[in-house]
Amino acid sequence: MLRHLEVVRVYIYSSRILKEINKLLHELEPALVIVDDKLYRWIRYSKKHMRREGEAKRRYEEYLKKLTDNLANYFRILLKENPGKFYEELKKFEK
Repeated sequence: MLRHLEVVRVYIYSSRILKEINKLLHELEPALVIVDDKLYRWIRYSKKHMRREGEAKRRYEEYLKKLTDNLANYFRILLKENPGKFYEELKKFEK
C-alpha cells in the first residue's frame, strides 16, 4: 500500500550536484526513482528501483511530468525570491 508519494525534480548544473543526488538517494531509499535518460548512467542507485524516464507508462507520464515540473518551478522561484522561506517549505515538503 502506498502511504505517500514524494516527487522531486532536480536540475543538474554540475557534477557536484550529481554526488549530492546520489548521497540523497541512499539516505532516503525511495522505492522508485525515475531518471532522465541522459542521466541514467550517472545515478548510482539500485537498478531494481530505477527507471528511465522513457520507460514510464504512458498513462502516468504526463501526470508525473506536470507534477515534477510544477514542483521544480515552485521551488526554483521560491529559492530566487525568498531563500529563507525556501528552506522552510523544503522541510515541510520532505515530511
